[in-house]
Amino acid sequence: MLDYLIDQEEDRIGGDLNFCTYYHSQKEITERLVYFLKKADQAVSQLPHKQFHHMINRALLGVYLADQKVNQQIDVRKIAEKILRSGGGESLFFLWNSLIMARIRYQQIFV
Repeated sequence: MLDYLIDQEEDRIGGDLNFCTYYHSQKEITERLVYFLKKADQAVSQLPHKQFHHMINRALLGVYLADQKVNQQIDVRKIAEKILRSGGGESLFFLWNSLIMARIRYQQIFV
């Protein structure tokens, strides 16, 4: 669902299916994504090495929401901020690291 979230504008322009269009509001999208995060946490709590799997859930939030398409869509940026708050510091850690790595790659291309 994170991929659909960040691809909303691209999918609208391309006429592609995007599951976010089935929700009635941005608030509903946010609530469902937070719900999915909670359910993912519940699911991994039953796995061996549950802390590792929990970290992967937070990493996915950070990496997906660091995509430049998020900042290009005001509604998506607002949703991303709320989801990141639900993900806590771990998600922010991965978000910032992803942004830093993207900046380093960009600088290396143009040096």
